[in-house]
Amino acid sequence: QVFTFIQVVFSSCKIFITQEENQVYSIRVDPTEGGQLTIEVLWDDTPVPGSPFSFSVIDLASIALDDIPNPKEYVSRVGEPFVIRLNLGSLDASFLKAEAKLNDGRIKPLTISDKLPNGTVKLTYIPNDIGGFQLLLSYAQVSLLKSMLKYSAVNMSGLQVTPPTTYCQLKEHVTFTVNGLPQGDQNLSISAVHKVHDAIVKATYDRSTGIA
Repeated sequence: QVFTFIQVVFSSCKIFITQEENQVYSIRVDPTEGGQLTIEVLWDDTPVPGSPFSFSVIDLASIALDDIPNPKEYVSRVGEPFVIRLNLGSLDASFLKAEAKLNDGRIKPLTISDKLPNGTVKLTYIPNDIGGFQLLLSYAQVSLLKSMLKYSAVNMSGLQVTPPTTYCQLKEHVTFTVNGLPQGDQNLSISAVHKVHDAIVKATYDRSTGIA
């Protein structure tokens, strides 16, 4: 069996040619930078069928994911837009796929806006049901998310709040209740503002540990 190996290094890619057996050659292309890449394959100075071959080299690291909300800090509301923004730079937005996977397994597509001159696209999803949904983002069939992002959709109109009195005496306590909060990973945050001293006090109750 004849076996030969050739490596050619260009500025934009590396090409490896392996003769596996008589009349069978394997050609591997390793791109080293993003952009449009054209590979021409010749046999005895004559292009083989289909040559030249052109394809886009995508650098997924160039996609900015900084504006994606943290699921532990953000709760979506039923009937209101859930919006995130991605900066694709010079990448083609037609390769972007954005979906919401509901708890019951249904898949809902996110609306993708036209790309702005600065490379930003807006992704919008309007939840119609109470419950969780998982954000699925991919570009050219490659997932953009390293970890699962699961959000809760809440119907705020369904919450029942028992208001406290409008005044209290010093060193007495005021009590009010909130009924109808959904189950999930989100925590209950409370802030208090003292108008005299402009002091703001914030507290977060962690439902998983019971610690504030």
